[in-house]
Amino acid sequence: MGSNFNNSAPTGAVLNRSSGELILDYGDLPQQNRLLFDWVSLSTRKHDPGQIMELIGMTDVPWQITKGGNGYTHRYFFGDVSISYSEGSMVNVNGFYLLEMSGQGCRTFETYGNGDYNKLFSLVQAEFGKPSVDQDVRITRLDIAFDDVTGVFDINLICDKTRLEEFVCRMKTYQSIYGNKGNSVTFGRKGSDVFIRIYDKARERGFKASDNKHWVRCELQLRTDAARGVVNNLKDCSVGTLYCSVLRRYLCFKEPSDTESNKSRWEDSPWWIEHLKNAVGISLFDKLGVTYNYSKAEKYVITQPLGAIKSLLAILGPEEFLDFIDRQPMPRNPKYARMISETELEQSRPILTPGKVEFSTEEEMLQLIAEGKANKIELDAIDRDARNKAAVRKLLSNRKIKKPAFVPKNVTCICCGKTASVDSFWTYRGNKGECYDCRNKKIDISLKVNDFDEK
Repeated sequence: MGSNFNNSAPTGAVLNRSSGELILDYGDLPQQNRLLFDWVSLSTRKHDPGQIMELIGMTDVPWQITKGGNGYTHRYFFGDVSISYSEGSMVNVNGFYLLEMSGQGCRTFETYGNGDYNKLFSLVQAEFGKPSVDQDVRITRLDIAFDDVTGVFDINLICDKTRLEEFVCRMKTYQSIYGNKGNSVTFGRKGSDVFIRIYDKARERGFKASDNKHWVRCELQLRTDAARGVVNNLKDCSVGTLYCSVLRRYLCFKEPSDTESNKSRWEDSPWWIEHLKNAVGISLFDKLGVTYNYSKAEKYVITQPLGAIKSLLAILGPEEFLDFIDRQPMPRNPKYARMISETELEQSRPILTPGKVEFSTEEEMLQLIAEGKANKIELDAIDRDARNKAAVRKLLSNRKIKKPAFVPKNVTCICCGKTASVDSFWTYRGNKGECYDCRNKKIDISLKVNDFDEK
C-alpha cells in the first residue's frame, strides 16, 4: 500500500518530507456559514482493514502502523484517519475493526479519499432494525458542526444567558466558560448520547481579539443510539434539517418574561431561531476541500515551489510552461466531479411535507422547522430505551437485588404473536412480552410531526 501515492501535499495541506507526516492546516476563516461533519467513528466486522481502505478510497496513501487504543493493539494511521485492529485474537473487541476520523480526519477523507459519507452511512442504515448484538456495522460517534461567520451568534451573550439559565435544555449538566482563549458553553456530559458545545472558533485557531474575526462554532456530538438515529434519517432528509431538529429538541435559548415563571413558555430568542433557520437552509458543505483550501493553496504555491515555478517560467516561457502543465496527468482526486453531482442530488431532494402543519412557501416551511413545529425527530423512545436497559443492568449487578425467580422457557409476543426464547425479547412478564423486532419498529425514528401544546 502506498506505492501509487502522489508524494506532494494537496491544496491546503503540507507534507513533511522528512517524516512523511501529513499536516492539514485549515486555519483561515470560512467564506460563509456552513455545516460539516466533524467526527465519524464506525465499527465493522464485515470488513478487514484492507477492505476499509478500499471503502474510503485510501488504498494508495502511505499508512503508518502505530500503537492502538480502545482495546486494540495496533492501528493504521494517516492524516488523523485511523483503522484500529488487534493482532491475533479479536475476541476482546467482539471481532470489530474501528474506523475513526476526527475533524482533521474528515478533511483528509475528503481530500485523499473518495469523501463519500453516504457510502459509509448506507452500511449502518442496512443494519437498522436488527438487535444490537446482531448488527455487523455500527456508527459509534457522529459530530455535526455549524460555523457562523456572519454574526448570527454572539458568544459573549450566549455565555451570559447560560450563566443566568435563560434557556431550556434536556441535559442537566451545563457550564459557561470565560477565558483568554475564547469563551464557550457546553450542555451535557462528554461521552453521553448528546453533547452540545458552542465556542469561539476564531480564538481557538489563534486569531486575536484585535483581529476582529468572527467565527463561532456550534458543535453537536452524537453517540450510539442518537448517532444511529440521525444516520438512518439521512436517507430521507438533509443534514441541515436533522441538525436543526436534534438541536431544537435538546436546547433552546429564551427571552426572560416578568409575567411568566415557566421558562418553557418564554419567547424563543430571535437569534437562536435565526441560527436554526439558517442551518436548515444550508446543504452540507460537500467535501470541504475547495472552500477550506483555496487560500492555503495560494500560500503553499508562494512559499514552497515558487522558486522552481519561476525558474521553469524563465526557461520555457509562459506558453510552453502552461503546455508542460497541461501534459501532466490529472491528480487522482474525484472531489470536483463528486461535489457537483452531490450538490445536484442535494438540490433535487423533495421538500418534506409536515403533515398537520400547513404552509404555502418553502420559506414558511423553514420557519416552521426552525420554530420546532414540524419535522422534529422522535428521540424520546431511544433515550427511554437506553435508560431502561441501563437501570436493568444496574439492578441485576447489585448483589442485594435478587434476580427474578421465574424465567419462562418460551415467551409469546403480545404484538406479533410469535413464540420464542426470552433471548429474543426486549421485555417480558410471565410468558408474555415484546420481542426485539416489534420494539425496533416502535423506535424507528423516521421524521414525523409532533402535536405541540398550546402556550
